[in-house]
Amino acid sequence: MSKIHSRTDLTNNNLHNFVNNVESFHSTVFQKHKKIVKPTNLIYSNRKTSRDFNENKEIKEEDFEYILNNLYNSYPSAGGFYDVYSYLFINNVESYPSGIYHYNFSDEKPKCIYAGDIKAFVETANIQHEIINKSSFFILFCADTRRYIKKYGERGYRFLMLETGHISQNVINLSSSLNIGNFSCGGYLDNRYKDVLELNDYEIITHQLALGINII
Repeated sequence: MSKIHSRTDLTNNNLHNFVNNVESFHSTVFQKHKKIVKPTNLIYSNRKTSRDFNENKEIKEEDFEYILNNLYNSYPSAGGFYDVYSYLFINNVESYPSGIYHYNFSDEKPKCIYAGDIKAFVETANIQHEIINKSSFFILFCADTRRYIKKYGERGYRFLMLETGHISQNVINLSSSLNIGNFSCGGYLDNRYKDVLELNDYEIITHQLALGINII
């Protein structure tokens, strides 16, 4: 499993090619179809990707905990394993000091594993760190692959990606209902996170989602 996932890792060696591919896409495909691309808001009419957070405004404690308390609600998990969990990187949330927190669906509260400013680290781990560092917090989704692979073989990798998508959509819907902006970002260096979080060979990073107060 780690070999399958590692082929999609971003590293300093392939980062340049990844950025070039993204820029090439935007300059060709997206621009070509720009006039016919329209946002679709099937659940919340104000749902949209946010790229301009107000770093001076904090998310209220009650809103933050509302999102966490409902983060893992009502989503399907292959085999009923529920082995997708979260690390919360907090910049500006009421009553929660800046730092890194671990959070799982069975946890009552997130557990602080590092207290202190995280922005310098984020600059080294994210392509779009300017956006990420202005968010109030961001969620790094991770998964333990062992039980999925034991039961489903390599196809278990797909199920983990789907499960992460279900949870991410919960976050997007919850934040939109609170008028909190959200930004999904896949441009991160896997090994930087793996090193600082001390992830083992069976643990993979599946997604990253930033939330914050929009600049009006």
